[in-house]
Amino acid sequence: MHRGAPRRMKIVLFSREHIVERTANIVGC
Repeated sequence: MHRGAPRRMKIVLFSREHIVERTANIVGC
């Protein structure tokens, strides 16, 4: 297995969560 795969997945998940949070804040305002 590629060592960078898990880290990449973690970053993608974190990015998605961050985008959702930002979108929620924009909609809330």
